[in-house]
Amino acid sequence: MLPTLKSNDMVITSSFKNVSEKDVVVLNTILYGNIVKRVSAINGKKIDIESDNKETYSSACQNRYFISSIMGKVIFKINAENIFLRFLFT
Repeated sequence: MLPTLKSNDMVITSSFKNVSEKDVVVLNTILYGNIVKRVSAINGKKIDIESDNKETYSSACQNRYFISSIMGKVIFKINAENIFLRFLFT
């Protein structure tokens, strides 16, 4: 999900009633485990997803997922590395 999310970032999610295109969501998948991707299209009870990093390939984006597999919408991100360093040197 670069450049939106980087290694060591943590996300805070919220439950949702409606999902929209362009939302960033956490999905629980059988093949990949929990993944964070952007919703690219909604087709009835299923969604298509995409990665923000257009220079890499993610096989997870080739599948269509049930909306019910969404664990939550990402509402906030925290750079965990910076927080750890802040606590370490204060």
